[in-house]
Amino acid sequence: LPGVVDNATIEADICSVPPTRWTCTAPQDFQTAGADYARTSHAQVAFSDAYCDLTFKWKYVDPIFNAASNRISNSGPVVYDTFVVCGFSSRYRFLSLNTGLVVGEFYGAGAPYYLPTTGVNCTPTIAMVDVGGTPTPVMYVGSGNSSGYRVFAAYDMSNFVPGPIGMVPAQLWTVNASNYGAMGYTFPATPMPQHIGATNWTNPIVLNLGGTDMVFFNTNDQYVWAANAATGVRIWGPIVINGLTYKGMATDGTNLYISNTPLLPTYPLGDITCWDAATGAAKWALSTAAGGGLKGATTMPDYGNETFVSGLAVYGGEVYTVSSAPEVDDPSG
Repeated sequence: LPGVVDNATIEADICSVPPTRWTCTAPQDFQTAGADYARTSHAQVAFSDAYCDLTFKWKYVDPIFNAASNRISNSGPVVYDTFVVCGFSSRYRFLSLNTGLVVGEFYGAGAPYYLPTTGVNCTPTIAMVDVGGTPTPVMYVGSGNSSGYRVFAAYDMSNFVPGPIGMVPAQLWTVNASNYGAMGYTFPATPMPQHIGATNWTNPIVLNLGGTDMVFFNTNDQYVWAANAATGVRIWGPIVINGLTYKGMATDGTNLYISNTPLLPTYPLGDITCWDAATGAAKWALSTAAGGGLKGATTMPDYGNETFVSGLAVYGGEVYTVSSAPEVDDPSG
């Protein structure tokens, strides 16, 4: 009718689901083997619903914390069975999942642990591995903060009984200064490092390839190794990376993807490379990719700024990472 407006346009936007309409279910726990190595610093628990799972239960405060020598710096917690395992600056601690109380820890610069007094940045990896025909939960940790042979170790978690702080799981094997040769570890010709190196930044990866459980670990300098996950004996390596790898390893189950920072002055830029996980054979490098390549500057004052220090992730056949190169250094603008 003239003068009567009875038409309207109504838009309703719902930006979130009210909490009362969520359906909470139990978290879905899984072992890391074959589950979540596609991203750096993977977790070992999949949350079915973050809203339902994130209920504060406890907080652990390190009683010997100090900013200089003992702290959680670049290590993250890993959940296994009823334990939370975390690397602190000078030790690995086992906490009760339910209470947060310390139920075990190990530390010490000498045998059998070869841990530094500061600088444990490795997030442990716990995976099911065939040990002598028995499926066994094995924890892999890095160690050492110098250029010596303080390297890499594996611990059998199957018989670990929580108790006083001194309780620790049994060491399955270790690669160190006294046995690296017998374990098959050799080094390239100089000027490459003539030692296995410290692994206190590594993010170990475990895969079963061709019926063999293999563990992959990287050193703080330029090496990546593959070892028999049950014995520690070298399978291949080292891959020599033109830079520092830190936590930069991920896999799609067939290939290893490795990101690295520069190693000045010889290698002014970081890189992303792909390697065959079964053999260690090189497949490609971003620095030599057709139509791609690196974007950072190789001259001062931004010398060496193409730095892939934050790790990487693999999803849907693509690799994702973060570079610290400023936009101004990208010649494409």
